[in-house]
Amino acid sequence: MKQTFLRLCAFALVVFAASAAFAAPEKIAINGGSGAIAVVIEKPALAEGEKCPVVILCHGFTSSKEDRLISAVAAEIVQRGVAAVRFDFNGHGESGGSLADMTVPKELDDAQRVFEYVRTQPWAGSISMIGHSQGGVVVAMVAGTLGDKLDRIVVMSPAAVLRDNALEGELFGVRYNPNDPPESVTIMGGRVIGRAYLESNKSLPIYETAARYAGPVCIIHGTADSLVPCAYGERFKKIWPTAEMNLVEGDDHVFSRKFSDVVAIAVDYLTKNINSSTKGNTFMEKCTSQNDGCTAVWDKTFPKSTKVAHEKITFHNRYGITLVADLYKPLSSAGLLPAIAVSGPFGAVKEQCSGLYAQTLAERGFLTIAFDPSFTGESGGEPRYVASPDINTEDFSAAVDYLATRDDVDPERIGICGICGWGGFAINAAAMDTRIKATVASTMYDMTRVTAFGYFDSQDAEGRYRAKVAMNAQRTADYKAGTYKLGGGVVDPLPEDAPQFVKDYYAYYKTPRGYHERSLNSNNGWNVTSSLSFMNMPILQYSDEIRSAVLVMHGENAHSRYFGEDAFKKLKGENKELLIIPDATHCDLYDGGPGQDKIPWDKLEEFFRKNM
Repeated sequence: MKQTFLRLCAFALVVFAASAAFAAPEKIAINGGSGAIAVVIEKPALAEGEKCPVVILCHGFTSSKEDRLISAVAAEIVQRGVAAVRFDFNGHGESGGSLADMTVPKELDDAQRVFEYVRTQPWAGSISMIGHSQGGVVVAMVAGTLGDKLDRIVVMSPAAVLRDNALEGELFGVRYNPNDPPESVTIMGGRVIGRAYLESNKSLPIYETAARYAGPVCIIHGTADSLVPCAYGERFKKIWPTAEMNLVEGDDHVFSRKFSDVVAIAVDYLTKNINSSTKGNTFMEKCTSQNDGCTAVWDKTFPKSTKVAHEKITFHNRYGITLVADLYKPLSSAGLLPAIAVSGPFGAVKEQCSGLYAQTLAERGFLTIAFDPSFTGESGGEPRYVASPDINTEDFSAAVDYLATRDDVDPERIGICGICGWGGFAINAAAMDTRIKATVASTMYDMTRVTAFGYFDSQDAEGRYRAKVAMNAQRTADYKAGTYKLGGGVVDPLPEDAPQFVKDYYAYYKTPRGYHERSLNSNNGWNVTSSLSFMNMPILQYSDEIRSAVLVMHGENAHSRYFGEDAFKKLKGENKELLIIPDATHCDLYDGGPGQDKIPWDKLEEFFRKNM
């Protein structure tokens, strides 16, 4: 039983995961040319001085800010960490003015006033716009006026037909003399539309104004739209050749058939790779993922620093797997920076201690990333929750690929830091990748050694054979079932006779100190068969060939100390160091331990600066 228990612990290597936090919706009124403009602001909960991207949403003709489509898009983008600003045009909803006096030029003025208000707010980062129907026309024309002040726009069923209708003397089935429009026409639901609207539409420079916008555009139009034929959307595509065109087959003006799909298209375009801010700490990411997308909220197990800028980024490894990372950059940085990639522990996620290492080192002047390894966290790769000595070593080199090609990083000053199981992978990567100038292995495990031979090399050939028999039997069962059985994370509930180091793991992964919802160790662990390749492929065979600097650091009282000491014995050269930290356990080097003083930050900074 003890041997099985310890084997599980070999793979039991994230603070309570906060659900997305949002500020209460704020209703305000701003001055408009036709009376007060009613505005609703919905945004993530932000710390003082923190910014987030903003999307301004424009409803259609005779609708309001509570329109189903507008409301659905707003709700979704807020979930992704982007502020949504909805408002009623003059004469609509709760705004001032009369519908009978409404014109498109007045709506253009309303939209620009809302834009000017938003851009003065301390929480506003980049600003984008989305509009439906007549609101799509407004967004297109405002974009032509504002130019690169807008990050991107989305136009849905853009009602450019309104100009042709005015020239023909028709409005929602009501006919009139276009050369001498009446003082008003009454349309559906008894709504009264004034002469000014009918007259001004005839000379409205929709496409001419919109064509001046050169930023990113997404056009969405239903092919069965009888109110605004999709040819009008297609004409926008001609004036914006680089626009993303989405023709929704068989759908109508309000996308009643494929409503959810259309909302998803709009939200994805508005939130992927979006510019967050150029000042202060950022809130939104520049991130896409092969999984469910990456979270925009601050859900780390450590507090956010006010000394660094943070953003989500992605990069890919040589196997085509997209990796998601948190990037931390000193606020006062200038010129080319030294950079460090951090990952680990084995079965953890970047929201846990690798993120703490990355953020703290960024406070000390390094550009850093903390990444989720392949198949875990927010990173891509199928099946989920599998590890590989080869691919996980490659993940570090892929991080170096990314850092070496950034225009704010000195490619000759790149280092890596691996924690726990990723300490072994970091040393393995340094043996392969000569671009790595300095490597730190913190509280390291050699995962291939512990898997093949157990803790303290206690597993003999017979035990190794039995372990392989069991895992290969599980392979057959998994293939039949079409799923992968999980091995379980850190044991829970904690047995009274558990070894101290297992109690230490529990105290980190299973309590608010380090729990995270995406962490394998905090939850259901790796696939049972994940460790098969680790039994056959030792990772540190060529570590004696490493010419760059390596620092191995371990706690004096760490059960894993022998991994680090033995790995250090094999290293060669004057630029190799072994640091034993007094009174520290294995998990003390995750977050500093109870007193948060066990991680030698000064030494880490000194080591990287000296050797990069």
